[in-house]
Amino acid sequence: MNTIPKISRNFYNAAIREAESCIGKDAGDLNEELYTEFTRNGNRVHYESVSFYRRKLLNCLALGEICEGDGRFLPELSRLIDCTLNELTWVLPAHSGGKLPEDKETNIDLFSCHTASALAMISARLPLEYALQKRIWEAIDARIFQPFLKYNYWWRDLGENRREVPSNWTPWCIHGVLECARAILPEILSWCDKEFAKEGFLDVKSSGEKQLSVGTLAAPALYPTQVLTSFLPPERLPQLEEIVQSCLASLKNYCEDYPEDGGCDEGAQYWEHSVGHFFECGLWRYFPVEKLSNMYFFIYKVHMTGNYYMNFADCAASFTPNASMIFLMGAVAKLPELANFGAFLFHSAKEEASDPTLKDNMDFRAILNAGIASPFIETCSGGFNHKSHELFEALNVGIFRRGPFCVAAKGGHNGENHNHNDCGNVIVYADGKPILIDVGVGAYTKDTFSDRRYSIWTMQSSYHNLPEINGYMQKEGKEFAAEHTTFSENSFSSICTNTYPREANLSFFARSAEVGEKFVKLSSKFSLSKIECPIILNYMLAEKPELSGCRARVNGYLLKLPEGNWSVETIEFGEDEKLSPVWGHCVYRLRGEIELSDKDFTAVTIIEADTKKNQVPEEYPTMK
Repeated sequence: MNTIPKISRNFYNAAIREAESCIGKDAGDLNEELYTEFTRNGNRVHYESVSFYRRKLLNCLALGEICEGDGRFLPELSRLIDCTLNELTWVLPAHSGGKLPEDKETNIDLFSCHTASALAMISARLPLEYALQKRIWEAIDARIFQPFLKYNYWWRDLGENRREVPSNWTPWCIHGVLECARAILPEILSWCDKEFAKEGFLDVKSSGEKQLSVGTLAAPALYPTQVLTSFLPPERLPQLEEIVQSCLASLKNYCEDYPEDGGCDEGAQYWEHSVGHFFECGLWRYFPVEKLSNMYFFIYKVHMTGNYYMNFADCAASFTPNASMIFLMGAVAKLPELANFGAFLFHSAKEEASDPTLKDNMDFRAILNAGIASPFIETCSGGFNHKSHELFEALNVGIFRRGPFCVAAKGGHNGENHNHNDCGNVIVYADGKPILIDVGVGAYTKDTFSDRRYSIWTMQSSYHNLPEINGYMQKEGKEFAAEHTTFSENSFSSICTNTYPREANLSFFARSAEVGEKFVKLSSKFSLSKIECPIILNYMLAEKPELSGCRARVNGYLLKLPEGNWSVETIEFGEDEKLSPVWGHCVYRLRGEIELSDKDFTAVTIIEADTKKNQVPEEYPTMK
């Protein structure tokens, strides 16, 4: 006998508590001066912080009303919806060049889709006043449906805009457009919610009390089609089918062009926006099971230790993924390891926050999905059992786990999505602590996605675990690529000669890493056609090392460094919205200046547990 599961009492209480805390809150004024600040000084944080907070207030109030259903939160919710509808645009300044539309909004970006989809789902689920409902759908029609029907935006990934490498913009925007269409016509391309109405879902019994059925969360049920469609022009209804089919075509291209092994070149955080929004479209029955499994499993495979993830590209080293989403991915794809990992993340986060199910409360679909997962994820103990090594051939990236070490290494090229100039970079964690880090990316500014991107220090190879050769760093562009990258169960090697400009007079440069039970060995082999200045070896650290000659101690581990003049540089960045939550106010760069007497040279660094012994064990190769 099939039953419809209920949301858990914990989720219900958290939703009500969050909604109550939002009453009387005001995000601020999204005025023209704040919007155009981006054009004046490149700051995108001030506008975004107000806009994002308003969306969170709106979503939390809506969820509280959906759960309680007594009308208590409707006045505040209606006030915030009115504020949102009065905004001159829903497109972020960073995605419009800081220019407000002169007349009607013709641009569609990630967050205009976010806003429209939330309003659409809320409209379909709650008894808002008729006049407000009408204004909602007039705005969605003007800002989403009409522009979508008229313009073939690059992110639609269709025709001449078909992309060689998928972008998170495609599923993110498509998800928003799709939610708007099926809020009015739920069956036109319905979310696959029926999977959650089966008894024995993941073989976990629901402990939730009778508050709200999953079906109410998953699909609009309050308003019949003829009511909502009356808010749109008569010609729009047949055009919704065209919109929905175009959305599906975009998603099919995205999935087809996604790497077969599931590797996300935008990094673990953008995986949540990219594959995460693809999953939130709820259309998994339209796509190949094996490929979806690989796409979903990426976040599990790149988990390094604790809250740390492999973070090449614009990705924070430490963050909290959406546990409920990961759990549901594992459930619908029949991947128990992934579902257990999601449950593990959920329970780990619960130690720090009482309501981790509401983590991503700016994404309305995400919190609805969290409600769907709530009775199951809470009663699943969770866990993980990572493999000793993982390889993503499409990315030229691998992860090794041996003894206390977890090491990530990459070849790749310098024209990737959200690229950093970092071919040959190696990240090392030991005993759950960072030893050699990838710093990640700082707060986004006007320069981040411009021709000045590589003037930003976090994008430069010298602020990764990579050398400066004859005074030169790596160059940006797909043509600056690693070659002959190979991975074994415990080693990595890559020829990175072509990642540096010709002016470096570099004939050969190879990077390799070997991961043992008790050590990590990093080797850099150089051959120069001309020696113009010392080679500089760079190592990025989260903690200030104790440096003594060619030995550096950090987090209980010893770095045995090549002979040279070594120093420690403190890199201050103060309060940075992306870097500070991970590293505090600064990181450290260990720099070794190595004078060359020969054009051929090999530099070897050994990382091992700090035993306070100066003698190199016999099993380690001699350092040059």
